[in-house]
Amino acid sequence: MARSRTLLARSIHWSFIGLYLYGLSKQLGDLEGLEEPGLLEVEVAFAVLFLAVVVARHLYMRRFETLLGARTPPTPMHRCFARLVHLAMYGCLAMLPLSGLMIAGL
Repeated sequence: MARSRTLLARSIHWSFIGLYLYGLSKQLGDLEGLEEPGLLEVEVAFAVLFLAVVVARHLYMRRFETLLGARTPPTPMHRCFARLVHLAMYGCLAMLPLSGLMIAGL
């Protein structure tokens, strides 16, 4: 079976997961540390980087056909549902850093 995605697409996918897990592990600590201006600046920079990666990933991955690796041809309903789920996923992933940036702005 031929590969369904390019090496760049797979690299973006797996590095994004690593970036997400790193951000999640950083947020499980003590919130009182955010009172330090230096740490807050690092967190804001990470949020901006994370948001940029989400947007870049969405712009790159929308070039590919939805359900590209499916073994049987997907129906139009499945294709539409898959696109809606992906858009919702990107929306949720973008709201994580956006909400953090709004809180940091307060």
